Amino acid sequence: MLRSWAERLGGPASDGFAEYVVSVIAFTLVLFAIEEVLGFPLSYYRGFAIEHRYGLSRESFREWMRDHAKATAVGVVFSLVAAVAVYAGIYVTPTWWWLIAAVLATDSRNCSHEYSAYRPPPAFYRLEPLDRAALRDRLVALADAQGIRAIGVFVWGLGEKTRKATRRW
Repeated sequence: MLRSWAERLGGPASDGFAEYVVSVIAFTLVLFAIEEVLGFPLSYYRGFAIEHRYGLSRESFREWMRDHAKATAVGVVFSLVAAVAVYAGIYVTPTWWWLIAAVLATDSRNCSHEYSAYRPPPAFYRLEPLDRAALRDRLVALADAQGIRAIGVFVWGLGEKTRKATRRW
């Protein structure tokens, strides 16, 4: 049923790649929306209710909803890119699409993990340069001594949202 609707909206693979991509995007958006609707109660319970029950969160419901909406938007973008990439692989090479998908999944996971280790998402946390010059200089010197070129030292505003001792990586 959903496939038929998506193909009516865009078109099957036999109609051409552009039409096929429209179908994949429509299909992915509907599946993402269903997952979001079904998963929201658990996200709320785990991310807001439990955190507030034990005094671990400093976020208001409005702030939590804003962060949830941002995370959902990021998830939609990544889901669309992944779905189009996988289905493009199926379109181009029906025999080896799984290998292309595996390579893309591995590379995207590695890239996102490496990126997030060095740059926390500014959409969710406040980042600002460390204003204590002596401490900043000591940290840069420590990095230099280890052969690491520091491009800056920043304060990551986690304490504005949580009271937990957080380990990001």
